[in-house]
Amino acid sequence: MINYQKEIKKILEFASPLKIAIKMLHIVLPTETLPKITTIETRLLKRTKAEIKVKYVLKSVNNTLDEDINLAIKKVKPSLIVFFINQSTTYFDSIFYPPKVQSLSILSKIPLLSFKRYI
Repeated sequence: MINYQKEIKKILEFASPLKIAIKMLHIVLPTETLPKITTIETRLLKRTKAEIKVKYVLKSVNNTLDEDINLAIKKVKPSLIVFFINQSTTYFDSIFYPPKVQSLSILSKIPLLSFKRYI
């Protein structure tokens, strides 16, 4: 969770006028130490004046990251997915590279919004 506060502001520019509820998903590595969800939600509310729900999902050692994302999306059932991708790769390379398309099959059913990641 690097620069998530800047990234949330970018999402709010899009979501606020449409009154879209925001749920932030973070796939957590077993070695990651993160603040409590309520701490992050309170911090985001103070800084953005928007209620943002946060959900952590533990990265499965048996799954790829793509599989964990697919499973989390199936549980949350969002109406829109927003990805922040690294600036070193293009949108099409990072998302539509053939192995990615197959592994992120859920994306064929849900609209996708993509921004460059703040580093």
